[in-house]
Amino acid sequence: MRNFGLLGRSSVAALSAVVFSAPLASAATTSALADGQQGEQVLSLVAKTTQFTPNGSGDAQGNGFTLANDLYRDDQRVGSGAGGCTIVRLEAGASTGTLQCLITFALSDGDITVQGFAPYAPPPRDFNLSINGGTGSYAASRGYVHGHTVDDTTTELTFHITP
Repeated sequence: MRNFGLLGRSSVAALSAVVFSAPLASAATTSALADGQQGEQVLSLVAKTTQFTPNGSGDAQGNGFTLANDLYRDDQRVGSGAGGCTIVRLEAGASTGTLQCLITFALSDGDITVQGFAPYAPPPRDFNLSINGGTGSYAASRGYVHGHTVDDTTTELTFHITP
């Protein structure tokens, strides 16, 4: 199994690394909605893969990987995350396809869990995963995370969190 970066072979792996600390809250921006409702919180981080373990051998449905990442903001480590992805579809005659991923990002004030499909392909590539819950301050969170996998170990992540 080739290492396609955080969200390639490790395509979604890049996505799976988000732990925030105190700087996280100050790094977020919030927009106001009509009638004084709380708006979307946006968090921008860079994930660096620290561990990548293939499960199975070669490009085949059912094979996948587990991964661990460190998260950075302004070149300072602010957290970590972990998860796994499984190859659920391969294109005929190619080593590209679709991953199903589940990743948890541990933050100083709670965890955020994301899930969804991501491309199984070499970088660069973009993907979106849904935020399907969390703990602590993120217990009722929804939204999505957009990832841009730059190379085999670096993914830019933008979390769009709604209360």
